[in-house]
Amino acid sequence: MLKGVVLDLDGTLADTAIIHGEAWRMALRDLGIVANININQLLGKRAPEIALELAGGNLELAQRLLERKNSHFKRLVGLAKPKPCAIELLKTLRGIGVKLSVVTSSNRVSAYAVLEMVNMINLLDYIITGDDVSKGKPDPEPINKALSLMNSEPESTMGVGDTIHDYEAYLKAGLRIIVIILNPLMINHLTRFEKAIIIDNLCVLLNALNVIFKSPFSP
Repeated sequence: MLKGVVLDLDGTLADTAIIHGEAWRMALRDLGIVANININQLLGKRAPEIALELAGGNLELAQRLLERKNSHFKRLVGLAKPKPCAIELLKTLRGIGVKLSVVTSSNRVSAYAVLEMVNMINLLDYIITGDDVSKGKPDPEPINKALSLMNSEPESTMGVGDTIHDYEAYLKAGLRIIVIILNPLMINHLTRFEKAIIIDNLCVLLNALNVIFKSPFSP
């Protein structure tokens, strides 16, 4: 029986991955940093960890970079949109009595700003941000925290995400069902998601739930 669902935020529930990436690129330009790292591959990690990698391990520079990134993101957050079927999916899950947790690597201010912008904050039971844990995804710590808050066992919990970091965190936490939304970065690495259900978008998951539970919400 499905008791709880853990969902990623950026790129999964909200169309913000591009916004985060652009905010990082703008911050790098501001500080004249040339990073030979694909920023898109870092998305899904906690912001301080991303900043440190982009700054080449320089703690002071990483802090300045993170501050610039956050400043740019605040100006761009108004562009955030809910992913197709995301709101209907949350309503469906709530309607069948499932506890919902968002687990995001974003900091608290950014995460809440996005959730308010896409009108999802009141549909969630728990919100766990990068500020609430000592280790972010792919470490299972934030997933385990969500399980504890929802009083849900891994065997009765589903994880939904869109990156390898989501997948690894869910896998390490022992979630029984892992659903990963296909994105272009995954095309050549699908074998890494061998224990996941791969879907094109959240509408696929919503339709499956509508069939199983005869929910009134459909795209």
